[in-house]
Amino acid sequence: MKLILTLSLLLISSLASANEEQAFTVEEAWFTQAIFPSEPDKGTFEQQYFILTPDGVAEDTQANIHFILGNENDATAERLIKIYTAYGSPQDTVFAISEHRGYGQSTTLGSQQKPSYVSMEAAVHDNSRLIKHLRETYQGKWIVNGCSYGGSLAIRYAELHPDTYDVAISSSAVIEYPVLFSEYADMVNKELDPELVARLSKHIKSLYLQKDNPEKVRQMELIHALVAGMAQIGTMQNIVPVAKRLSMLPTAEFVAQLDKIMPPAAHNWANGASSFTVPEESTKRNWYVWKYQMCYERGTFWTGYPYAMTKQDYVERCANTFGEVPPYFSAKPLSYKASLTNVKKPIIVISGGKDPWINVGVKPNHDYTNIEYVYDENWHHCPDKDTAEANLVVRQKLEELLQQ
Repeated sequence: MKLILTLSLLLISSLASANEEQAFTVEEAWFTQAIFPSEPDKGTFEQQYFILTPDGVAEDTQANIHFILGNENDATAERLIKIYTAYGSPQDTVFAISEHRGYGQSTTLGSQQKPSYVSMEAAVHDNSRLIKHLRETYQGKWIVNGCSYGGSLAIRYAELHPDTYDVAISSSAVIEYPVLFSEYADMVNKELDPELVARLSKHIKSLYLQKDNPEKVRQMELIHALVAGMAQIGTMQNIVPVAKRLSMLPTAEFVAQLDKIMPPAAHNWANGASSFTVPEESTKRNWYVWKYQMCYERGTFWTGYPYAMTKQDYVERCANTFGEVPPYFSAKPLSYKASLTNVKKPIIVISGGKDPWINVGVKPNHDYTNIEYVYDENWHHCPDKDTAEANLVVRQKLEELLQQ
């Protein structure tokens, strides 16, 4: 494996801590991975990652390192800095983030129309090889951290590679991957105003009835993104009053307004999910690849009111995109419950009571005896990343575990 440093950026962040300015360096780097590790003759791709080094530990190879497992998004310096800041901008810890194979810039040179090299297991083992390489330089204690889908990867990583880390953090992870996920709709109906849900359902159904029109499918997916934002993201709660007012408009006008106000991530979701050909732009292609993973290994397709899509609709969507009906629709659903039970080293599991994904994650009445469980009924999705109270509790737990 060859490490290729391509860029070194000095980023000065005005983060408030004892009224002193904090400085750190962020390095962008690449690591060569086999496309199919069991068949090395089939070529390689370059996995992108970033490392953030506080000035205080620039020469300290014994410093702790907090490693973020990439999920369905681009790995970027900005994203790494945001997580570093959420975790209190520690001056004694190096932070790093990897990019998941098939996402962002970490792709093969061939067509991505059917990215069969992308899988959860392959991503877990990619990170193992990268971490083993980095441990040659960074010899302090290692924290492996994943959020949402990345939280699932963190559980699997902790089970399979216990010799490469000291503490794992799994935030809002899915541990059961059913084909259809009606419980997401259950939480939407529980948490959102019934009149708003009824109006959204009417808009979704109107567009669903025109599902042969790609633009109408994109518009429907944009409303799905709105629902997800309001249901699971704590920082999106301020959009709820706006959505209530706009949802009273006719469907065409409602969607026209959403096109103006929804964040880029929502548009990327809508474009990627509704596309039958792979988009060139990585932020849009990410959600296309995500659709591939949903079709082939992780399901959790949303069904139930206010959603209109059925299992047959999803089967057809997958078949029309990838040229076949993927076996996951009739296979035994993926479960990480046993993986979590098998984790022998310290692992912090974080859940929020207002997060729809908790219905397929670790609930407060869990029977795991090997985890440090952090939960509050008012937290949303991945609360350690955007809720100060949650992050403080996690950091305290982490400090205790690292001292053991």
